Amino acid sequence: MTTHRGNWVERNDPIEPEVARVLAHPLGLPHDDVRLLEHALAVRGMVEAGGSEVDVTKYVRRLFEPFGLPQPDAVVARLLGLALWHVTKAGLVRNNAQRRVEELVRQLPPEAPLSERLAAAIERAP
Repeated sequence: MTTHRGNWVERNDPIEPEVARVLAHPLGLPHDDVRLLEHALAVRGMVEAGGSEVDVTKYVRRLFEPFGLPQPDAVVARLLGLALWHVTKAGLVRNNAQRRVEELVRQLPPEAPLSERLAAAIERAP
């Protein structure tokens, strides 16, 4: 297994800055523009609540006008919605997996070797 942690998911970076970076490009804004954080949080909330790519796409289509830009065509909006949903979902899956592993490790006796503790946790997992 490599120790190289080249992407934001592997580096354990937060979700919102990455969503803002993806959103910044089509809006023509710098990736650290503070106005993007509100929308990154909204997208994360939608995905956490079970929103689909279509829901994110609908949200994205309405974002352009407040920034003084014409509404994107359907293909651009759809691709942006897909990208934002997948970026957000990747971060959420990573966060959930990390939480679950931490829970499993806490439930195991600390004196046992990690390999044995993880094997026992896997056997008990639903």
